[in-house]
Amino acid sequence: MADDSSDEFMRREFPLSTQDFVFLRDFAEAQVGVVLSLDKREMIYSRLARRLRSLGLADFAAYCRLLARAQSAEVAYFIHAITTHLTAFFREAYHFDFLLETAFPQIEKSMATGRRLRLWSAACASGEEAYSLAMTVHEYGRFANWDVRILATDVDTEMLTQACAGIYGADRVSGMSVERQRRFFSRLDDGRYRVTDELLAMVSFRPFNLIQPCAAGEFHDVIFCRNVMIYFAESHRRALIARFASMQRPGAYLMLGHAETLEQGGAQFYDTCGRTIHRRQGEQ
Repeated sequence: MADDSSDEFMRREFPLSTQDFVFLRDFAEAQVGVVLSLDKREMIYSRLARRLRSLGLADFAAYCRLLARAQSAEVAYFIHAITTHLTAFFREAYHFDFLLETAFPQIEKSMATGRRLRLWSAACASGEEAYSLAMTVHEYGRFANWDVRILATDVDTEMLTQACAGIYGADRVSGMSVERQRRFFSRLDDGRYRVTDELLAMVSFRPFNLIQPCAAGEFHDVIFCRNVMIYFAESHRRALIARFASMQRPGAYLMLGHAETLEQGGAQFYDTCGRTIHRRQGEQ
C-alpha cells in the first residue's frame, strides 16, 4: 500500500488516506457495482468534502466509520454522490428512431392478440429517458388501446424523487422541438416545465439496484440500460446481461449506451442488430 506521509490528500482540509480510499472503493462496488480506480480519488474527494463539512467530521476515516455502521442512513447520500446522473431527453436519439421505425411495428405485429407493451428504463436518473419513451409511444400512435406500461428504476432515491415530479428547467427541454414542448409539457409560473399528466400516468418509478437479484416478473419488450455498465466490474456486467435475458422473450430489444458492448457474456443471449441495439435470441 502507498505511503500516505507525503500524499497531498493527507494535507488537505479533510485527510483522505489510501486506506480510506480503498474502503470507499470497495464499499461502492459492494453497494452498487461501481468500480472506482485510483485516478477517481480526486472525484471522490471533491464530491464528498462538502458532506464531511456539513456533518462536522474531521477526516475521511470518520466518514468511513459512519458508512460502516449497519443500516447507516448515510449510504443513500454516498450512492448519490458517487453515481453519474448525466441524462437528457431523447439522448442518443437513434434509439428512439429505431423504436418508431422498426421495434414498435414488429411488436405491434407480434403482440396483436395480447395488445400489451412493456418498456423498462433501467438507471433512469432524473426521468428524462423514461418520459422520452412515453413520448415515443404517443408519437407512434398505434398503441392507444393497448396495455402500455413503462417501468423506470434507479438506485439513487434522490434522483427518483426528481423524476416522479416530472418538472424540468427550461434548459432541459430546449433541445426538443416546439411541437413536443407544446404537446407533452405545461409551462409553470416560475419558467420551468412539467410533463403532462398523461405521461406521468404512463411511468412507474421505483428504486432498484441493478446488481441485486430480482424476483421473477413481467417480460419486457424493450429495456434501456444505457451508460451504466461501463462503470461496473466485468462480473456484474455479465450477471446483469443474464438477468436482462431472463426477463425478455425472443425478439425483445436491449439498448445499451454508446460506449458499451455486450462482450462475450451477452453473445449467447442477444444478436446485435444496430448501433448498440441488441435483440433477444430464440424463436418467436
